Amino acid sequence: MYYHVILMRFAPAVTAQQAEHALHALGQLRAQIPQMLSYSYGPNDPDNPHQRGFSHGFVMGFAGRAERDLYQQHPAHLDFIGTHLEPLLDEAVVFDFADLGGRA
Repeated sequence: MYYHVILMRFAPAVTAQQAEHALHALGQLRAQIPQMLSYSYGPNDPDNPHQRGFSHGFVMGFAGRAERDLYQQHPAHLDFIGTHLEPLLDEAVVFDFADLGGRA
């Protein structure tokens, strides 16, 4: 599996409900983008002292990097990000990795 992880700090005026609605709607893209094999999202646990202001995050699973690339170039993704998510964000951190499956 290949994972696409995003941590988000929403703009101060964005409510938790608005943030969670946007992240829920992002997951609905799975119906249009078959490369998305899994999607999980949620707010950061407030007792985490290392959150650095990032309040929400999501993880997407793909078969590989090529499938993640197809997702990122998909018109439905580009439209959603540009019109529904980016306007709400103050900052985001992206972290992509291939699961090594315990190979350490």
